[in-house]
Amino acid sequence: MAVENGVTAGDAADRAEEAMARLLVQKAATGRELQQRLEAAIRSGDLPVGCRMFTERRIAEEVGLSRATVRSALDNLERAGLVSRQVGRGTFVARAVREGNLFGGLPVRPSPSQLMEFRSLVEPQLADVLVLSASDEALDSIARLVLNSRGAKDWRETEAVDTAFHGALCRATGNPLFTALADLMTIARQQPGWIHLKESRFDWDRWHRYQSEHEAIIAALQARDADLARRLLREHLSLISLRFAL
Repeated sequence: MAVENGVTAGDAADRAEEAMARLLVQKAATGRELQQRLEAAIRSGDLPVGCRMFTERRIAEEVGLSRATVRSALDNLERAGLVSRQVGRGTFVARAVREGNLFGGLPVRPSPSQLMEFRSLVEPQLADVLVLSASDEALDSIARLVLNSRGAKDWRETEAVDTAFHGALCRATGNPLFTALADLMTIARQQPGWIHLKESRFDWDRWHRYQSEHEAIIAALQARDADLARRLLREHLSLISLRFAL
């Protein structure tokens, strides 16, 4: 059996199956919500490149959607290059976001402090775009994502759902440039410096506060209150910067 970095292919397959099972514990109201969950897991590495995903039938049964809806979500992931669907074999994770595609033109990788500086300037401004452009369905889907994130079991899962939340805000604008921005920030959050920081300074009390802030932010967006959402996003990101002394 092949071994890479001390991990066998069988171990990797077991972890991928466990990750799929966790993703599907909660029912999904829409195909968009399911797609966002799967995409976040692929981009965070919870579903590694090459792993086989559950069948359409099993996914549909687990999340309470029709097979047609599940198929459409997987089709969208395939068009994005995130999965490969092979007749007679199944659906496989094709790739995560590749660093070279987004950071290739930068002389250096962003540090955690540079990432937070960038996010603090850009993300609060999303409020105006989201209030004007995001559909009710998209905002409701983000709200369910936030609710489901209450079940995170360790720092890695909190990091994955936090990345998914902030990325979903960008994608809900419907603007492909903001979608590319979400990919850029996802890659920045996969840098060793950021991961070390989040792991070494993680605590549950702080995460529960972040969770409450996520809930307040999405509630303000659903109420179409851009001023409140902008202020909450700015305060949320400032708290993170202060917490990590960035």
